[in-house]
Amino acid sequence: MKSFIISLIFFLLTMHCANAQLSTYKKILDKSPILSPFHVLKKTAEKISSFGLKKLFFGVTVGAMLSEAYSNPKDIENRNSNNFEGKEDNIKKIISKGQVFINNIDENEAKRRALEDALYYAAIKGGARVDGFSSIKSDTSLEEHFTVRPRSKILDYRILKSYIEENIYIVEIEAIVGNISKNPHVCKNEKPITIKEFKGSNTIISNMPAKYDSLGFKIINMIGTNLKNLENVSYYNNKKDYYNFNKSNFDLAYDYKTLVNGDQDVRYGDYIYIPNIKLSKSKVYPITYLIRDKKIPTIENPSYFLDSDVLRVDISIDIFNGLSNNLVKTIKDKYLIPLNIDSNFEYIEIFTKNDDEYINSETYNIAFDVARMISQELICQPLTANINFVNNKLIVPIGKRNGVKENQLAVLENSSNNTEWTILSVSSLTDNSATLIPLNSNIKINQLAGKKTRFLE
Repeated sequence: MKSFIISLIFFLLTMHCANAQLSTYKKILDKSPILSPFHVLKKTAEKISSFGLKKLFFGVTVGAMLSEAYSNPKDIENRNSNNFEGKEDNIKKIISKGQVFINNIDENEAKRRALEDALYYAAIKGGARVDGFSSIKSDTSLEEHFTVRPRSKILDYRILKSYIEENIYIVEIEAIVGNISKNPHVCKNEKPITIKEFKGSNTIISNMPAKYDSLGFKIINMIGTNLKNLENVSYYNNKKDYYNFNKSNFDLAYDYKTLVNGDQDVRYGDYIYIPNIKLSKSKVYPITYLIRDKKIPTIENPSYFLDSDVLRVDISIDIFNGLSNNLVKTIKDKYLIPLNIDSNFEYIEIFTKNDDEYINSETYNIAFDVARMISQELICQPLTANINFVNNKLIVPIGKRNGVKENQLAVLENSSNNTEWTILSVSSLTDNSATLIPLNSNIKINQLAGKKTRFLE
């Protein structure tokens, strides 16, 4: 009994010291959203819940982790950033006019020179670089020399009109100038996304307490709820059915089940979302308690003070493109939910045991984090589609519901020469389709059938 009382007093003193040390860091965390516990512990491969952080590692551990985070600013990333330097398309649509005095010049030659003039001014409008220097003449006066060069590149153009006015040949063009990234990474928070969830897997390891058997389904349901609540996301619940990947390439238009039940109504531009979750019970040892000089010491028989029992949540999210069934991304992450401090004293385990309300709040935190990662991944995906040649028109099977806008530009993805791009523009639009026309009127549009195009944002 005496040893128990001494142990309990020592435990309470440790808790008091930990809370005192944690209070300073808590103020910093409240003022610095990028240093939330999920972020600080990102390098550990397991994410530990916000409330569980205090109970799991105590003040000294948190101090070590925060110190590590502050001393490595390059590890701090903002997942909501919309700018990815060097990976975004930088293009402009410019109207330009060129002209030349005819003066007995052949009309075709005059048109060619006026076109060159218009292209030059279009390139200058896209950005110019001025190179110059000064020189001293023999009479000691300064002479300035400079050249103006286009900084941008003309990607494609079309002649709007050409005409002769007062012995001047004039050509007006619409030109696309700038640079197109081969692997763009442009994120638009307002980009509309359609996600259709299908049945995945929920695995429970035998060492799990029986009371948490339903936790996996609860997390899956809450991920869907969080996605549904996002303004730019249209979420559809098909989690009772497995997705038909149609690996035999059978035409589902003639499938009896599809015709009768209307199952798996998936369209171009939709994303298929299949969650897989595994739950197990584990232990966490506060190894960061012994960090010195940013190095974790090697100890043959680690026995650290106050290790904890935790629920380990392994999540794997498979995201596919609708109909093409190409894998877009697999999002994998691991989370730890502290249950109690592991101790030989039953009273300590009971005293530190987290209640159901806490467990529920942490499952919500996990679901919210996963939904955010899914959204951030999909708003950064380029909008692509294959071109169909129908009734002498170029049509793609995506439209307003996918975020396509009137007059939006697109580029052929599978160009044989990366220095030459074929630019197209949206001429008409419906909810589920868009009609494209090439800027270059000399292109035979039937030759673009089957090509993959990417919309520029």
